[in-house]
Amino acid sequence: MAEYEFWLTDDTGRRMALLTSLAFASYTRSIIGLGTINIGMPFEPFNRDFKPYFRPDWRVEVWRSPKAATPLRMENIYLLRKPHVYVRDDGMKILQFYGRSGLDLLYRRSVIQEPSTIYTTKTDYADDMMKEIVRQQMLYGSALDEDGVADNARAWPQNEFLVQADGSFGPIITRNIEGKKVIDILKEIRNATFQLNITSSSNRRILFDVVPIDVSNLSTDYDSTFGWEFRTYTDLYGADRTGALEFSQENENISDPSYSINHLEEINTVYVTNGSDAITNTVVMVQDTARAGASRWNRVEEMISASSSGSGTNDQTNAGYAEVYNKRPTEELQLAFLNTPGGNGTPQSLYGIDWDLGDLLRVNFAGRQFNTEVNVVSVGVNDQGVETISGRNEVNAGQ
Repeated sequence: MAEYEFWLTDDTGRRMALLTSLAFASYTRSIIGLGTINIGMPFEPFNRDFKPYFRPDWRVEVWRSPKAATPLRMENIYLLRKPHVYVRDDGMKILQFYGRSGLDLLYRRSVIQEPSTIYTTKTDYADDMMKEIVRQQMLYGSALDEDGVADNARAWPQNEFLVQADGSFGPIITRNIEGKKVIDILKEIRNATFQLNITSSSNRRILFDVVPIDVSNLSTDYDSTFGWEFRTYTDLYGADRTGALEFSQENENISDPSYSINHLEEINTVYVTNGSDAITNTVVMVQDTARAGASRWNRVEEMISASSSGSGTNDQTNAGYAEVYNKRPTEELQLAFLNTPGGNGTPQSLYGIDWDLGDLLRVNFAGRQFNTEVNVVSVGVNDQGVETISGRNEVNAGQ
């Protein structure tokens, strides 16, 4: 049976209480969006010990051990953003907290500098560009105001939010980013690399996340144990396990499988204009030729706008790659990876040991063999400590 610890901390990361006697707890880990937590406990004892009973960005550390004699592993840290007090059917008053993963910090900043400047028109390796954007909008000592002047008022606390060193692994792209939320432009850059990788495997895919890290040897203002670091990942977020365990109904380590491929909303040919305010309206076409040629009728077009100011047509091209990838056919292999210790004739498939978030796994279903990434992990724990775990996934195009 898995073991859990849920620690409540203040906004500096200092522990305030080990949360026990929980009514319920559930959380998600994700490589395609925000991870979340939903945790509930009796209101009265909590309100007696903590006044107020909520402050924005109090945190919950989630620790889990998948089986006996295995050390606890930090699953994630969540920033609490919403309390909810209600009365249960049995008359007990419940305090419910909702929180988000560290990725939420990227939703809280926008690119505020003027267009056609070095801060908003960029050409770089995709992973390095992501990191430069994050540094300039939120890193202490590097954050800038609207004029490009250093402004730590826009920065997260010193030494409690870090940015990984540049790696220069991704394809070189050009983007104009003025006026966009940081998270939105990072997603566009990520999707552009995914489509470029489909075009040529020499273009490496770039993923990103904001992860908890130990900053106890760095923090000077507070006795913080954990802070955050923005990181990029090249090719794969987790580990390639396709040469190991096979997941199939025959191996009894998946449940409720279904497979579909949906072309209903597909776009494979994008015409990108350079904006209505441009003196000369240049149009660039970006196409996934393999998809457009899948049938004599399968060329599906769309027109979007992206600025090319100061960057020729490169930004338009990269915006087109992101859109073509975003509008690809939705190929879904939905199933639950079973969290089981195994037995006679049944291989072990424990979450956190045999499969994990971001791993590439081999699945046999519907007469096909798939290599599929675990994009989201959902975990629930009831008041008896019984857990339910499922992984959601998406088939990689071309595999």
